[in-house]
Order: sequence, then structure tokens, then C-alpha cells
Amino acid sequence: MKVCKKVLLINPEDSRSKLNFDGIIVNEPLDLEIIYTALIKNDIKAKFYDFLTNEKEDLKSVIEEYKPDFICTTAVINQIPFVLEYFNIAKHVNKNIKTIITGSYAEHNYRQLFLNCIDYISRSYDPNCIVNIISDVDNKNINGLCYKVNNVWKNNKLSYFDINSITTIDRKHFYKNKKIYRYLEMVGACQVRTSYSCPYKCKFCYRTILNNNKYVTKDIIKVVDEIESIKSDNIYIVDDDFLFNRNRLIEFITEVKKRKIHKKYICYGRVDFILKNKDIIKELKEIGFYYILVGLEAINDNNLNNYNKLIKKDDNVNCVQFLNDIGINCMGMFIIDLNFKRKDFKNLYNWIKTNNLKHVALSIFTPLPGTKLYNEYKNKLITQDLTKWDYVHLVTKPLNLNKHIFYLYYYLLVIKLFKLAKRNNVYDFIDFKKLRKNFFGLVVKD
Repeated sequence: MKVCKKVLLINPEDSRSKLNFDGIIVNEPLDLEIIYTALIKNDIKAKFYDFLTNEKEDLKSVIEEYKPDFICTTAVINQIPFVLEYFNIAKHVNKNIKTIITGSYAEHNYRQLFLNCIDYISRSYDPNCIVNIISDVDNKNINGLCYKVNNVWKNNKLSYFDINSITTIDRKHFYKNKKIYRYLEMVGACQVRTSYSCPYKCKFCYRTILNNNKYVTKDIIKVVDEIESIKSDNIYIVDDDFLFNRNRLIEFITEVKKRKIHKKYICYGRVDFILKNKDIIKELKEIGFYYILVGLEAINDNNLNNYNKLIKKDDNVNCVQFLNDIGINCMGMFIIDLNFKRKDFKNLYNWIKTNNLKHVALSIFTPLPGTKLYNEYKNKLITQDLTKWDYVHLVTKPLNLNKHIFYLYYYLLVIKLFKLAKRNNVYDFIDFKKLRKNFFGLVVKD
């Protein structure tokens, strides 16, 4: 008689520092849902433990009650310490529980995960790799798998994965918790991935080297089929850059119009593509594109060149103006560089105000392990605490300011920008006092 194995899928915490924008941007655990779908299609029992939705349930108690054979999670860099904690809890409950980690960090930093509490490291985005581990397929035949033989780690060669093989995603978990997942005021933002990895080579970005450095796209008909089937009016396209191939976008627009699909969309896009394809962007606006997340990164050419963005500062101005003119919300993403002085924080605020950029995301310069940029800064790190790799903490020393002064100016900029947005009737749903308190804690404690 075949014994049905059980898997506990853990959606890890983003942060314990209260600087995770909880209740502002809350992401659906799409990658875990893809794994969940593959598991149940292969008659493997699976259950979610989501720290966003199971906050009243103790993880140890859930493990003791559910008695999983495997625990699997996907994680980005700042979640790794939390995941190790979960795995150690599981091993304490039952040393025979097998643990699996996958996700973007694991693909290129797998050697950092050769630890006692981890049994398998799945470097591929292919959910069937997880299925194969649990189904006792010979480990040496599983794409990109790291595993132990007599306590010695083995590492299989990684081949790229074609996301067209991902079938219809079981979104029971999303629908059950639909009111929790949101992007700003867009409640019930359901995630759709139409490509994997990134076709560009920005120096600071980790996403460009994912999928064994292979950018792959899903057939547009399959994409629109998925969007049409989703029981939500808000769609968050989580591609690293949806605005890349003009002909593919034309096909997408045509298919959405043909089927009379009326939804709101969020996507990522580059400045240069937007400016060169204004006609396409206008058509995207017509079919419901509401937010475009744009990596503006800097307001001076020197920093833009250092990041290998291949754009000029005037391009950023023109992009924001164009999106404002046609009525698409531009979420401008900036890097707070290590070379910032007091005047740079002030200049960035003035630039944002002058150009009427209502939505802004600020990321402190963070060299990610696995990138070329990291190799330049690995000897200059001021912390080994991976929870600090969350873009709101310094992991390397500022060049021109004391660390605490740098944080103070960063805090003041964040607060000033939220006040500016509130005056423009943006972010009315945000608890401003709570946000201010959390960011002030960063200045005092870090």
C-alpha cells in the first residue's frame, strides 16, 4: 500500500523589525502556490503555514499536530535566518522531518546553505523538482538539486526552466486570504508571472542571473487565460520587467481587448522602453494598467552610469511627466547610495516634489550576494546579519556620513515623502503614526 507523504509549506516572515510595510504591500506567496499545485496534482498532501495568516498558530504546535514528512519553504536573502529557525524547530520536534529550501537566494548562494538543519536545496524554479524529491526520484537525476550523501553535499548541474510548463495554479490559499494581499490601495492583488529572470544587466540586480542566466517568457495566450480565470479585479504582474518586447505587448493588448477583460494591473517597466513606446503604454492604460513600477534609481548621470542603467537623468524626468500626463501612476524606485551627503537627500526630495512623483520607493544601496557588485563590497560589509539585507538597513559603511546620521536623513526623507503624499491624497489608508515610530526606531537602534 502506497503511503501518502505530507508536506508543510511555510511562507516565511519578511521582517521582525517592523519595517516591512505590513498592511501596505503584502504579497501573495505565488511561488509556494505553484509548488502546492504541483504537489497535489501528484497526490502529495500539502498544507500552508503562512506567517501572514497563521499568526495566532504556533509553528511548533502546527508541526506536532500535522506531522509532516517534509517542510518546504522559498526565501529571499533577508528571510534566510528565519527559515533556519523554522527548520531547527522542525528537527527538534522530529529529527526525521526532511527540510527543503528553494527560492532566489538558493540558486546562486547554495553553498552558504550547506547546513545541518537543511536536507535539500532546490536551485531550480521548476516545482516538479520538489515533487521529485518527495517522490523518491534518484537525487542525482533532479535538476539543480543539492543533497547529502554520507553527510557530504552534492550539487547537480542546473539547467534553465521554461515556465510554460507551469499549469493552472491552485489559488485556494489566495482566495481564502484575499483581503490580506494588497499593493497599496489595491486590495486582493493577485500575482501573475509571465516571464522569469530579466533580459537586462543592471549591475546591482540579482534577478538578471536567475534561471541559470536565461530569460524565459510564457505564451501570451496562456497568460491571458490565467488572468481571465482569476477571481480578482486587481492583477499584479510580477515579472522583473513586463515592458520588454513590443510585439508581445501588442499581442497581450489585443487578446485582453478581444476577450473584454476589465481589470486593473500593476507591472514593472524601464524608463527607456516607456519613452520609446509611448503608443503601447497609452494602450496599456486603456485596458487597465494602473501602476507602473519604474527603476528611476538616481537623479544624476554619474550614479545612473555606475548602475549600468543605460539612461540619462533627463529620461527620468520625461518618463515621470509622460506617465502623469496619461494618468498612469508611476511608482518611482530610487537607490539611496552610499555616497549620499545631506544635500543629496534634500535634492532627491526636491526632485520628487518638482516632478510631481506621487509614489516613491526608497532602497538603501545593498550589494546582493551572487552579483558582481557584491564582489566589490564583500570586504566592506559592516554586518553579517542577513535580516539586514532588506533595503532599509545599511550593510556597508556610508562614504560621507556617520551611519546614524545617514539613517537620520533617510528617516527624515521617508517621513517628508509620506507627508507630501498625504497632502496629495495618496496613502490615506496608512497608519502614519505607526510608520513614523517604526522608522524612528531604525535611527535609534541600528
